[in-house]
Formats: sequence, C-alpha cells, structure tokens
Amino acid sequence: MTTFELAAADLWATGITPDRHPIEFLRTHLNQLGATPRRPAPRRPRFALLPEATRPGRGRRFTRR
Repeated sequence: MTTFELAAADLWATGITPDRHPIEFLRTHLNQLGATPRRPAPRRPRFALLPEATRPGRGRRFTRR
C-alpha cells in the first residue's frame, strides 16, 4: 500500500488519520490549480467587553421568599 492508500484506508475505517491528512498528498496538485489553504479564523477575546459599572446579578431575589 502506498502512503496515500494507507491514509485513505485509515480515514475510511476509523474516521481519522494518525499520521498525515489525505489533502497533504494532493497539495502540490491543488497549488498548481490555484487552490489555496483556508485562512485561520480570527481570534476572539476570552472575556466579555462590559462597561466598568456593569456587575452580574447575585440571584438573591430569586431564592428568597
């Protein structure tokens, strides 16, 4: 089996390829056709941008009777 056939068989049998993705074998041909890799997605901030005076609710009004 060639390395491409092995990667394709792994992908078919298990849904993953442990070594290389099958597109890596086709990259030179895709480059000749003018296809380019996808750009990475922009990073999102890990925190919410809230005004300084904004504070989360404490939940008291819902638990007291």
